[in-house]
This record gives sequence, C-alpha cells and structure tokens, in this order.
Amino acid sequence: MHFSKLRQEQWLIIASIVLALALIAIGFSIYRDSNSITRIVLISLSLPAIALLVTKFNQAKKSKSAELELPQFLRDIARFKKQGLKLSQALVQTKKEFYGHFTEEARLIANKVSWGTPLDQALKESVGKTKSKVLSRSVLLIEDLEKMTGIENALETIARDIEESYY
Repeated sequence: MHFSKLRQEQWLIIASIVLALALIAIGFSIYRDSNSITRIVLISLSLPAIALLVTKFNQAKKSKSAELELPQFLRDIARFKKQGLKLSQALVQTKKEFYGHFTEEARLIANKVSWGTPLDQALKESVGKTKSKVLSRSVLLIEDLEKMTGIENALETIARDIEESYY
C-alpha cells in the first residue's frame, strides 16, 4: 500500500506501534530491573490496542450515523423520481443535499448511477465498503420491491422500514 493512500485511522495505529517500540527501546536502555521493563512493555503494548479500539469505535459511530441518514437519501430519490426525473437525474439532484456521514457515499452512488451503473449494483458496491447491515438489507429489499412496485414506492417503503427499526 502506498503511504499517501493510508487513512487517518491507519496512520494512528502505525504511529502508536512506532511509539510503543520507541518506549520499549528507551525502557531497555534506561532501566535494568525486570519489574520496570515489564511495566514499560505492558504500557507500550497497550498503546496500539487503545488506538485500534478508538479507530473501531469511530468507524462504528460513523456507520451508525450514516445508517440514520439513509432513509432521507432514499426519500429524496423517490421524491425526485415522482417529479418526473430519471433515476440518474434524481441521484444527481441528491448530490446537492447533505446526509451527514452518508454524504460522501451518497455522492459516490449518484456518480456511479449517472455513469450507467444500476442503482442496486452501486448500492452493493457501497455495502462492501461500509459493511453496513442496514444498507445490505436495503439493497436486497430494493431489488425485490422494485420488481413489484416501482422504484419510488420501494425506496419509500425501505426508508420507513429503516426508521421503524431505529425508533
């Protein structure tokens, strides 16, 4: 992996590992008794673990926030479709909206669909990146409901379903 492509979370973990190794090296050079060295090693090894926990917590928090914004995104697509826009045009319109932590992903989905990718495929690709169970379930529902009711009704039904599961 190229260094410029590392995310902030990855840098945090790498920095904590480097700091831990530096503390261990300093501890070995300063202290000679085994109790002090043991303490320094334990403290040093806890740094990467704490960094990993913080990273996972932040990812879970962002994912939850994005899931809470998903119903509004789906409703906006349905609203624009009801106004007579094609799906790709409706998604382009959603790019102007703000969906919290889901905004970046919504814009990526809109770009993919505007380039000809089917909505369900763009959403599946997004599911792979976000690893969201709610988004995964929504994609399956969109595929099934779209065949029966049309995309507008499917999106509104899924938005309602997501909100009911959270509230």
